[in-house]
Amino acid sequence: MINRVKISIQGKNYNYFLKELTRRKINIYNIEKNNKIIEIIVDYDDYKKITDIKTTYKIKIIRRYGLNRYIYLLKTYSLIILMFIIGLVINILLSHLILKVEVIHPNKRVRNKIYNDLNKLGLRKFKLKLSYDQRNEIKEKILEQEKDTIEWLEIEEQGTKYIVKVEERKKNKEENKCPE
Repeated sequence: MINRVKISIQGKNYNYFLKELTRRKINIYNIEKNNKIIEIIVDYDDYKKITDIKTTYKIKIIRRYGLNRYIYLLKTYSLIILMFIIGLVINILLSHLILKVEVIHPNKRVRNKIYNDLNKLGLRKFKLKLSYDQRNEIKEKILEQEKDTIEWLEIEEQGTKYIVKVEERKKNKEENKCPE
């Protein structure tokens, strides 16, 4: 890829300056003339030679071409690109964290028992989200541990929040006897 630049040269007698460039064997690819300004396209290495020439002319880069342009854009917008990448990484990390675990049941004793079991099994705030299979394993372990007190349990994911729905097992205290 050819690295070229389009530069503007402003001064009184730019024809003299163009003659100086040809005398120094600098390749000029395009010339556009205005009142006291000329715009030329030269190789980037030749641009460095032009800036070394001590003159009263004002020399300014208008546009870059080739790989040099992409390097310039990368340097110019590096902070914006970096902030975008950091924001994207933070967004991805936060979307894969558990920010809240909520147990839905009217009995506080049952809720506390489920919270403790969930913490022991690794489902708690500020941990990474669990896969469907991991949630089912946790559900089965809790149902097995609390088989006398819990009838049904469901772990539902809503964004960064897990909602645990619990149904308590109802026990009949009296046995119904059939009349004879």
